[in-house]
Amino acid sequence: MYHFRGNIKQIQSNYDDDEVSIGFSEFELLQSKQREIDLIQKYSLSAIVLHWKRSASVARAVNNLVNSKLFKEIIIWNNNPKITLKKAQFQKNTNFLVDIRIINSKENLKDEAKYRACAKAQNIACFYVDDDWDASFYLKSLIADFRADPYVLHSVTDPGTFYTNLMWSYFDKNINLHTGFSWIGCGSIFLREYAQRHIQYLHTYLKNNRNLIHLSDVFFSIWLNDIPSQFNMYIRNLPQSRTGSSFSSSSNFLQYQYQSSILAIRILEYNLRWNQSNNKNNIKFSRTQKRRFPYYVKSSNPNDEFIFYTNILPIDIEHISFNISKDFNRGTRKNLPRGSGVSFFASHTTLKAVDNNPSTCWRIGRNTQQGEFFAMDFLYIRTNLSFAIIIGHTRELQNNIDMNLSFDGLWWITYPSMNGITIRSQNSTTNKQQYMIIFNSSQFNLGFRSFRYVAFNANLVYLSDVFFSIWLNDIPSQFNIDIRSLPGSDIGLPFSSSSNFLQYQYQSSILAIRILEHNLRWNQSNNPNNIKFSRTSKRRFPYYIKSSDPNDEFIFYTNILPIDIEHIPFNISKDFERGTRKNLPRGSGISFFASHTTLKAVDNNPSTCWRIGRNTRQGEFFAMDFLYIRTNLSFALIIGHTRELQNNIDMNLSFDGLWWIIYPSKKGITIRSQNSASKKQQYMIIFNSTQFNLGFRSFRYVAFNASRISYLEEFQVCDVKIITSTNTTTS
Repeated sequence: MYHFRGNIKQIQSNYDDDEVSIGFSEFELLQSKQREIDLIQKYSLSAIVLHWKRSASVARAVNNLVNSKLFKEIIIWNNNPKITLKKAQFQKNTNFLVDIRIINSKENLKDEAKYRACAKAQNIACFYVDDDWDASFYLKSLIADFRADPYVLHSVTDPGTFYTNLMWSYFDKNINLHTGFSWIGCGSIFLREYAQRHIQYLHTYLKNNRNLIHLSDVFFSIWLNDIPSQFNMYIRNLPQSRTGSSFSSSSNFLQYQYQSSILAIRILEYNLRWNQSNNKNNIKFSRTQKRRFPYYVKSSNPNDEFIFYTNILPIDIEHISFNISKDFNRGTRKNLPRGSGVSFFASHTTLKAVDNNPSTCWRIGRNTQQGEFFAMDFLYIRTNLSFAIIIGHTRELQNNIDMNLSFDGLWWITYPSMNGITIRSQNSTTNKQQYMIIFNSSQFNLGFRSFRYVAFNANLVYLSDVFFSIWLNDIPSQFNIDIRSLPGSDIGLPFSSSSNFLQYQYQSSILAIRILEHNLRWNQSNNPNNIKFSRTSKRRFPYYIKSSDPNDEFIFYTNILPIDIEHIPFNISKDFERGTRKNLPRGSGISFFASHTTLKAVDNNPSTCWRIGRNTRQGEFFAMDFLYIRTNLSFALIIGHTRELQNNIDMNLSFDGLWWIIYPSKKGITIRSQNSASKKQQYMIIFNSTQFNLGFRSFRYVAFNASRISYLEEFQVCDVKIITSTNTTTS
């Protein structure tokens, strides 16, 4: 993925869509920008640096923090009682107003020192990095990520450790357990209150294991009882930072780490379970999550300009069962990742989408599922931003992905146009087909030119049925019948019962007609590079209403529709919701149709009739398709309309439903008067084609056309059936 700086040449759009202008309002933009300012002011940061023996490395780390201009305070905690640090050693750059504080400890508190330092901070949150790691190339991204979700621990690590940390997750909804592990030394941000509380926890729960307080990092993320938000990055050391021995190289470190990992989850699990009793004397661990976002995989780009992230995790951490009696050592080195899963993740993690190398790609290793997405966080609200993504998946998949924009990453709107978007085909260095998609938001429709987050959602991938019939650009030929389920088919949850189904269906319905309308309008230019939707109908028949009989022997149909669909005006700017649940039928029209549709002519119940609810007009008809050409067929109609109307109807026969001949005789036709179950006058008309005139005894289609009347009365057909044996005689 690429972010283009300003003043690039404008990209020509393939679409002219000035009518589509539903987006963010000016008020929403100003309100969101003010919220960004408020968050920066509220969540000012103090930077924490620990000193042991590497004074030069600490000085470089402090200098980087000062030059970043991102911190109002820097606290240097000196863990070495043999050395006294002074402020003058570090405050070399006087151009930046940063309060540098030195705390010379009387003893080496090791890991606990960073929490002690943060607890004394003047600001509401703390940034921490070990003195041997260079955090300068992801610092802005990490801070922006924290301010967007401040109640979560934010940290940075390498891809392999990230995968391991996911494995070291724990969930048990019965006791509100939902926690995971993260090292914080490569760069992390957390609230000051978390550090203050952690110190309290350490001296409450480790009073009998005081030697483990020095490994308090092992406990910190677990005891927060929430999954950390972690970047997976190419982490790098500061120059000459490897001088001197580190805490992790000390004797018994691995043994203490193992003990700490087990004790951390045991203490948390015990207290969460004990919390069910609501004992007020118990120091409660947090039971509820305050996070604003779900669990993501994230990487910032090398220039620290944006974050690429996805909700597709390599491990379904929430559904890995946990039992403290069996899984107590899950978060230890006895449970390290092995096999193809971790190697695939390391080769195709989100980091590969931002490494400036199009030959490496973020991949998930399986088919995309509904609701999955990839996204970019541009750290703050941008206007007229240009950026590009290079994709290795097909255009077919990309065409089924909706593009969403957001100011805060929570409330999204779909960008419904192709204005400002150009797709170019290219080959990778390995000659694989790729596409570069360039987004120039200065050409986006009004209301969509400012945003912070951009997400590409597979919301519509598995709702392709919504698009299918619309994109055929023709009216479907549909039967209306009494449908029924297979026995036992109600077991399990259908796709339509999934969360957000109705929302995705709504979005799909709107997007389907927008895309078709855009393309048909664009097709007027006859651009050969444009993927054209069908412009002409190839149908052989007009629009009919149809129902098949219960024995599946014939189809009853008519050209009389309850709605004059061809003369309903359509304007995409006003009528884009026509195909959604916001436009469902109401009133007497739908109830009359349901009671008197073509289905009532074939339901083996003469007391129910197909009716049209008005007088019959010239050219209207009802007909039967007997599925294939029949010879010497006998069938019967029961009609509820008068003989006067029936006598003014032509009977037509056809082999193909297109070319018709009128049957000019009464031979083989018998009409009998009868009463319905409700005592209404009806007529049974029996047709015995063995007695038809020669040349009329074979046919597939039979139609009864009101071709000789203007207005008389309404058609009423109450039953149609094939007669398998008859002794009828003609009149």
